[in-house]
Amino acid sequence: GVGKSSLICTLISNHFPKKDVPNVFMDVSIPAEATEDGVQVTIMDSSGQADTQRVKQQILETDSIVLVYDVQQRGTLNNLLEIWLPAITRLTTGVPVIIAGNKVDEWSITSNATNPAMAGMRPDEAGGAEGTPMTHQQAEVAPLLEKFRNVVWACFECSAKIHHCIDEVFYMAQIVVTHPIGPIFDLQTNELTPKCAQVMRGVFRYFDRDCDGVLNFSELQAFQMDCFGVPLADDEIVALRKVLEKETDDGLTSRGVTVNGFLGIFKLFISKHQPQVPWTVMRLFGYDDKLDLVPERLAKLSSLPKHDRGYQVLKLSRSSERFLTAIFYQFASPHTGGGGGGGVETEDGGVLFSSMVTMEESFGLASGSGGSGGSMGSTDAVSNQETFLGSAGLSSEALGALRMDAE
Repeated sequence: GVGKSSLICTLISNHFPKKDVPNVFMDVSIPAEATEDGVQVTIMDSSGQADTQRVKQQILETDSIVLVYDVQQRGTLNNLLEIWLPAITRLTTGVPVIIAGNKVDEWSITSNATNPAMAGMRPDEAGGAEGTPMTHQQAEVAPLLEKFRNVVWACFECSAKIHHCIDEVFYMAQIVVTHPIGPIFDLQTNELTPKCAQVMRGVFRYFDRDCDGVLNFSELQAFQMDCFGVPLADDEIVALRKVLEKETDDGLTSRGVTVNGFLGIFKLFISKHQPQVPWTVMRLFGYDDKLDLVPERLAKLSSLPKHDRGYQVLKLSRSSERFLTAIFYQFASPHTGGGGGGGVETEDGGVLFSSMVTMEESFGLASGSGGSGGSMGSTDAVSNQETFLGSAGLSSEALGALRMDAE
């Protein structure tokens, strides 16, 4: 066979079984305390026949799928392309698939040392780096990845025999469940989803304390510390600048990182198989797996302070007035007076509120449904802005540093 049962056995025992490996391995349960994300993981082996009722039921019940083929047998790769992937796409929608090319021996790993192999390759990277010829395995798998790029999240070369890249395969199968790709990244277009981009623009606006449209060094460090609890080192800042200069057209200015550069950072993390980075940020700001603000937190932040309705009225605090005034000055059109003498025109207002989620979206309601109907008024917009900003004032754990590879 292709060695899928051997992969499971080697993973749990850290030892390659030389004999008596069953065709279908028993279900394996990994306790929550043994996983990085604190979740229980169940690994289900299957037979080599995609059309059996048991396999179909397993496909329907699973959260992610690892498809294994033998790198030395082209026919096993054809089976993935012609049988398994079509069956998965018929039975499910949005279940992420990891491709594992097993039985990579030592000489092939060595020969690929100067020509990057497939380990962790995304579908859009199947052609190799610019100016670099594809390896044999990349050339073999590229058509498969292109056809099923909407479900295939990553592709690895591995070996149960020499314990090469096994942990990475199964860890990725876990990560795409605990940090789901679908809500934040479109595998078809290789772009952040509109909703994810909207949320991240809001995060950018929160840390852009001087409201100049870029994150300077101190603002970037504030983001890093609040979200990850670890400061950026000088060499990481240099590497980040190099990455943005290379990967984006307008992600960097002499004053700092632009909003497009900020979005580009998270796009790059996702393409490098680290969706946990953007999810760490969004969950800190109170977003759930559907990128909606958690209702309990939203209700708490939106509640009014205790007051006597018969004798007391509510008004904006001085800090709120200063904040709203500064926002007005920033977006007031120069040709209408700017700097406080003019107004916020339609185009400027679109930029001002572009990062905000409407109350209907926050509660999962259709626009105009419920309440008095219609679109949200300006008072609601201000309330929602305060709600968003309030959700950011949370303590964070040291979840890791924002580390960028300039290559």
